[in-house]
Amino acid sequence: TWSLDTDEGTLVISGSGAMDSYQYQYRSSYPWYKYQTYIKSVTIGDEVTNIGFWAFGNSEYSNISNVTIGNSVTEIEGWAFYMCEGLTSVVIPDAVVSIGTFAFTGCTSLTTLTIGSGVTSISNYAFYGCTSLESVTSLAVTPPTCNEGNLFSDETYSNATLYAASADYVTADYWMNFTHIVYDTTGTETIVSSIATQASTIGTIDNAIVINSAGQQSVTVHSLLGSLIAKQLVAEGETSIIVPTGGVYIVALSDGTKAKVLVK
Repeated sequence: TWSLDTDEGTLVISGSGAMDSYQYQYRSSYPWYKYQTYIKSVTIGDEVTNIGFWAFGNSEYSNISNVTIGNSVTEIEGWAFYMCEGLTSVVIPDAVVSIGTFAFTGCTSLTTLTIGSGVTSISNYAFYGCTSLESVTSLAVTPPTCNEGNLFSDETYSNATLYAASADYVTADYWMNFTHIVYDTTGTETIVSSIATQASTIGTIDNAIVINSAGQQSVTVHSLLGSLIAKQLVAEGETSIIVPTGGVYIVALSDGTKAKVLVK
């Protein structure tokens, strides 16, 4: 069942079990379709088990600024929030197992994304075109797989910080494309969040990797193939590490800060 407060723009989907799901040519079968421009927020009830194809997938849903996904949802199907340009933050609950192709593609205002611990697979281009993303948190200890294509745009890989539940993301397909990865091996949200407040940074200048450390700690530098290039202690403040040749390196600090950097 569904209800819409047209004054507040709040759509609530309730009841139990699977939501009806329609492919592109039948997406107007969703009963709230004709109210697209009125909807500003969406709440998916706690006993609903999926979000259907094209449920909110259309640029006419661009007034949706927030969505609350219930704790029983296990699947977000393809194109579910495609081109919802007004969305600014999304939290995907732990019960969700899979996220469909193009599910959040084109959500250009999205700045923060949290992916729950139960997600095991994300289909191609699920978050492509989310060019405003600043923070991506994945609470799944094993990095979710992607069947093909890519997960994020190049802008996201370059500009957003990935807060990951394990170090496995550093070598996992697609996830390793993030320039800045902060990881925690316990996979708990509290510790992931606490790492996010650390002040250490990793960058490059010319042929050197530049560490700005929040305190004395160890640093390791590996090639993309996993070879150890350098391992040393750094003091609080700025330290430069010269690498033998240009290329891409994985740099990790003992406080959990990690980054993939390009040395010219």
